[in-house]
Amino acid sequence: MAGSTGDQNNMSLKAYFESDVVGRLDYVEYQKSPSVQMLDVPKEYQRKGIGSKLMKQLQKLYPNIEIDLGMLSDDGAKLIKSMNRTFTPNKMYSKVSEKLKHLKSEKDRIMKDVENDNRYEIDKLNDLHDSIDDLESKLEDMSKGKWIIR
Repeated sequence: MAGSTGDQNNMSLKAYFESDVVGRLDYVEYQKSPSVQMLDVPKEYQRKGIGSKLMKQLQKLYPNIEIDLGMLSDDGAKLIKSMNRTFTPNKMYSKVSEKLKHLKSEKDRIMKDVENDNRYEIDKLNDLHDSIDDLESKLEDMSKGKWIIR
C-alpha cells in the first residue's frame, strides 16, 4: 500500500523484468472499489502485454467489481479496447427503464386522445408526468451495468 487518507487507499501494482520496474499501475481504493490513476509502461516495454497483465491482476484483486478507468488517454483507450471484457447488465436498471418506457407510451397515448378532443383520461397526466420524472431521476443515479476484465 502506497498510502491512505480516510476511506481512500492509494495503491500500486508493479511489473518487473529482472530487477527493473517495467510497468506500474497506480490506483485508489475507495469504498472497496478500485479507480485507476495511472498506468505507465516505459516505451521500450510497451506492446508486450505488461499493461494488460497489470490490469488483469487488478481485476483479480477485485473480482466482479468494475474498475473505474477514469479519463483514458488514446493509448489507454486502445489497451482497454484490446482486452477481453464482459458486460453484465444491471437488472434493476433494465426494469426501471422498461417501466419508464411503458409510462411514456401511456402518456403519449393520452396526449393523442387529448389532441382528438377525448379528454377522458386527462387527469392522469400529472401523475404520469411525476412518475416519469421520478424514474428518469432514478436512472440517472443507476449504472446500466458493469464491465469486468477477463
